[in-house]
Amino acid sequence: FYWASRPNNCVSRILRYCGLDTDESTAPDLNEPQITRWIKQKFEKHLGFILEAVIESFPQSILQMIAVVYYGDTSVINIVSILLSLVSVATKSMVFSYAIEMKVFLFNWLSLVTDFFSIFMLISWVFYNPTDPGRLTWHGQLWLYKSIVVNGALIVVVGGAMGAAFVSGCWKHEISS
Repeated sequence: FYWASRPNNCVSRILRYCGLDTDESTAPDLNEPQITRWIKQKFEKHLGFILEAVIESFPQSILQMIAVVYYGDTSVINIVSILLSLVSVATKSMVFSYAIEMKVFLFNWLSLVTDFFSIFMLISWVFYNPTDPGRLTWHGQLWLYKSIVVNGALIVVVGGAMGAAFVSGCWKHEISS
């Protein structure tokens, strides 16, 4: 629970009053590289904004992009809103591009940003049909079905593996307790 991990807020005081331990924080390791400490601090301070970017900004901008391309109704406000959502997600993705060296860190972050922008390029390409707005072209249908099948399979395989690892870890924890 994120708010309980902060030492001096109302949630942690309530939990301490109930006799629960709220100390999840550890002292910073001085042997860690400076960039690692910076990323951990930014992650803790901006967790709410990161969740907002992942849960709200990214899906909302995808829906806006689909609506713009599908209906062919583009305005400056739509484009600015999509770009602001992309910039929000891109800036919050810095904490996920961990690396010890600054050059590798920047490369990882730019790779994530490129992936975000490529998703929007793919959406605009799949849903764009200048002759008949509102209908997919044959290559748009092909790419859409390919993406659904490949990503669906990836979600099932990775989700299944993570679920099995979680259940296995809980089971081992129960046996050792």
